[in-house]
This record gives sequence, structure tokens and C-alpha cells, in this order.
Amino acid sequence: MNGNKLVEHLQSLEVPGAASLDGADYDWIFQAKDTAPLANFLEWFTKNISMRDLITDAELDVYNELKDKGEVATGQQLEEMESFLSSVSSSLTLTGNCTQPPVTREEQNRLKDQLQLLNKRKDHLNMHKMSLREELRRSNKIVEVTENKLRKKQEELILASHRNSSAEQNFTKTLDSYIDKFRSFNKTPPEEVQFLSQLNLKEWYGEENKFSQTLQTYIRKQFPKSVRVLAGEENHTDYYLLEPNNLDFYLVCGEDQTEYKHNVQELNRITKLLCETEEGRLEGLVLQARRKAEIEEADRMLTAIQNNQLPSTLILLQKQLGETQAGVAGVRREGEEQRRVMSGLVEEVTQMEAISTISGNYQLILERQNYILTKQNLVLKQMASQVSRYSWVTIALNMESESIKDILQHLLKYNSIMVERSNNSKERMTLLKEMTEDIENQKASGQLPLPLQTLSQLLPSPPKPQKVVTGNTLGTQIATLQNNVKVAQELVSTAKNPHFSRLDKMSSLCEALETSLFGHPGSLRSLPEAWLQENLAEQCLTLENQAWKLKYKLLHLLKQRDEKKKILQVNPTAREDEKTWTAKFIMALD
Repeated sequence: MNGNKLVEHLQSLEVPGAASLDGADYDWIFQAKDTAPLANFLEWFTKNISMRDLITDAELDVYNELKDKGEVATGQQLEEMESFLSSVSSSLTLTGNCTQPPVTREEQNRLKDQLQLLNKRKDHLNMHKMSLREELRRSNKIVEVTENKLRKKQEELILASHRNSSAEQNFTKTLDSYIDKFRSFNKTPPEEVQFLSQLNLKEWYGEENKFSQTLQTYIRKQFPKSVRVLAGEENHTDYYLLEPNNLDFYLVCGEDQTEYKHNVQELNRITKLLCETEEGRLEGLVLQARRKAEIEEADRMLTAIQNNQLPSTLILLQKQLGETQAGVAGVRREGEEQRRVMSGLVEEVTQMEAISTISGNYQLILERQNYILTKQNLVLKQMASQVSRYSWVTIALNMESESIKDILQHLLKYNSIMVERSNNSKERMTLLKEMTEDIENQKASGQLPLPLQTLSQLLPSPPKPQKVVTGNTLGTQIATLQNNVKVAQELVSTAKNPHFSRLDKMSSLCEALETSLFGHPGSLRSLPEAWLQENLAEQCLTLENQAWKLKYKLLHLLKQRDEKKKILQVNPTAREDEKTWTAKFIMALD
């Protein structure tokens, strides 16, 4: 092989521009070691490619039209046709040696009808076979989709199991931390305590008792024993704080109990003396005025008697005596009224004098009282702070007891859940042990375990290697077709021979058909008689034609669907067009 042969072959194929090529320019391709694959290809090209393998532009246009309509056979269909032709040609070669006596025309017509029915039935079986293959292809797609879904579900299940295990581990750690806290409830150092009840409150109670004692000592020092003792009260043993009601009558107090009693006695004496003095003075003044009036009246009467001015008649004397008695009664009534008025006046004067007597140094006593009230407020604040501390500790302990009760309830609940899960885990481990024993027994007996059988069904089968179509394969197919054509020509020439019996020809065709349908001749008698009925055959033929039309339509739609998928991969925004086309596709199938 050299460059001149390559150029001559290209010129024989009428390749454009091949006439201007020089073969010597391409000799290096067949001489270099690195170009051995290319040299082998060019050698195969010159030996196997001829003008019969080239197509014109018109033929290319026709092919593209058929391809667009979905009428181009696939490689698998071509292989089936080739195998069928080879089987028919091999079966027809047997007809040349068959010699039978001539048959009547009626027998020939009957055999023709049977052959026609068988041909129709054969076409129907081929269509059914193709539909089954299409259904198998769809089922394989469904199985693949189901396997992918199952695989995703298994992955999700594994992920969920992993998350569940992690959550259980975290929960176990948290639960252990709580349990450790309760186990070391009374052994935890003060800097690591989690609850108030873990602290030793005895020291705190001791400090509060010290505070109470200090406060009592302060009260005793700041407030004397007689601070709450009133005038006329004998009980002065308790230590009470001063009340702010009627402060003026609480100011009579001294440095000690003796001075206080002396002041009280002096106050009582002065009050009694004032009452007696005022009453005696007023009574003396009234008595003096009455005596003066009596003396004046006696002098007037004496003067009247001396001057003989008294009435001489008894009636007039009685009248004057009555008037005098009425005047005396009025004077007595007025005296009683004056006595009542004098008593009220004495009380008011006594009170005024008593107040002026006991409030001689009122400013000093008021300052002392303000000092006592200030200390009283301080003591009240300290006592309120102590009560608030006790209240806070009580409230905190109550709240902590409620929270501890809630924690214990949750722990009991989680404990029951963990016990249930532990029991379930034990049951699963028991089942796994039993399954492991069964698998070991099956392995020992040479059987494939059931889980592996199920897994083998679920896992996708390895892809079948496709045959590589090469020039040698095409050449072999072309040679086979040529041989089949030659055999067919010989059969035709033999059929034209008058010595060849048509009955033998029909029998041989039936045997070939039986062989192609059932694998071996002689099976025609096993077919049902209903298959040979003419009406059924016509109906089957009609259905087959409809099925072929539906198949072509479906292939065309599938082709459009693949194109839509490619467009969708390039342009993701065409999702709505793809949905619209899918709806039309479903309507077309209906």
C-alpha cells in the first residue's frame, strides 16, 4: 500500500479535489511506525469502500425524510431481518430435493389460503414480539427508576439511622451529665454546684442568727427600758419601739426610772393643786360678791325701817316677800349655772397650765424624739432586709424543688424510652443472630442467601457490550445478502421448472415458517384451529396495521421528546414548553 493507490482509489470514488492530488506526498503515512493505525484504516478503506457504498444527495435527502418520520430501521431490526432471511434461505434450499406427486387445484387453493393465514399470523406474532420488546423496554425503564428511588430511600434510611444514632449518643451524654449531678448531689464542691439545695445552709443560718443578735443588742442600746412606759403604767419590762401617736404625752421621761416616776408624781400634784386652787379662788370671789350684796340689801332695808318707808299693810308685805323669794330662787339657779361654767373653765385653765408646765424644754425633747424615730426606721429597714432574705431563700428553694421534680419526671420518661429501645435492640440482635446462622447454613449447603438474591435483583445489571460495526462486519452482511439473493434466484428458477411440484413448494414454505416461529418444523398441528379462520386473520391484520401506525407515531413522539430534553438541558427556561409538550404527548397516546 502506498500513496498512489490511495489517490487512485479516491479518484475512482469521484471525490472532489482528488484529481489534483499527488500520491508521492502520502507515502510517508504507510512508512512511519507512529501512523500504523491510520495506515491500516486507509488500507481497509481502499479494499472495502466502492461506489456502491456511496449515496447521492437525493438519496441522502430521502434517508433524512425517512429518519424524520421514524421509518428507518435500527441496527437490532436489521440483524433480525438478516437472521430471518438466512433462515428462510436455508429452509428454501431443502425444497429442491422434495418430490411429491401432483395435487389437485382445490388442494393447492386450500394450501394457499392456509399459507396466507399463516403469513398473517406470523406478522401478527412479529408485531406482538415487537410490542413485548417495547413493553420490556418500558418495564426496564420503570425498574431502573424504581431501583434509583429504592437506592435513594436506602441512602435516606442510612442517613436517618446515622442521625438517630448521633442524637441518641448526644441524649445519652446529656442524661449521664444529669445523672452524675444527682449522684454527686451532696458531694459537689461549692464552686461546681448546680442547685441551691446542694449548698450547706447551716453557715448562712448561723450568720443570720448573729445578725439578729446584733440587731437586738443595737435596739437595747438605742432605746432605754422606759421608752414605751406611759404615765400610770407599771409594766416596763418589754422592749418596744416608740409609736408616733400622741407624741406630747410620751415626752415626760427622764434618764432613768426614778426620775421618770418623780416627774409623773410632780405632774399629778401640780394638776390636782391647780384644780383645787382655781376652784377655791372662784368660789371665794362668788361668795364675796354674794355677801356684799346681802350686806347692801340689809342696809337698804334698815334705812327703810328707820325712815318708816316699809309698807304698812300685810298684803303688800306678803307680795314683797314673794318677790324676794323668787329673786332668791333665781339667784340660786344662776349660781348653779355659774358653778357649771366655772367647772369647765377650771378644766380648761388646768389643762393650759399643765401644758405650759410640762413643756418647758420642748425643743430638746423634740430633737431627742427625732433621733429615736431615725434609729427606729434604721432598725425597721434592717429587719425588713432580713425578712426579705429569708423570703428569697424560701422562694428559691420552692422553685428549685419544682424544677427538680420536673427533671426527675423527664428522666423517668426517658428512662422508660431507653429501656424500650434497649429491649427492641435485643430483639433485633436476636433476629440478626438467627439470620446469620441461616446464612451460614446456606453457605455451607452451597446456596445463595436470600438477602443476596434480593440484592442481585435490585442492583442494575451490567451493561451489555455493543457490537462495533466495522467495515468487515458490513462486508460480511453484504456478502450474506448477496448469497441469499443468489439462493432466491435459484429457487425462482427451480419454481419455474414444470417438474417442480407446487405442493412441495408450499410444504417447504410451511416448514420454514414453522421453523422460524417455533424453532423446529412439524409444530403446525399444535396451533389452535381458530388461528386458521379467515375472519380472525382479517381482524388480526387490521389490529396489526393499527399497531404499526401507533408504533410509528410513538417513535416520532419519542424522538421529539429526546429533542425537547436536549433543548431543556441547553436552555433550562424551556421548562413550561416541555410541560406543554408532555401534555400533548399524553393526549396523543390516548
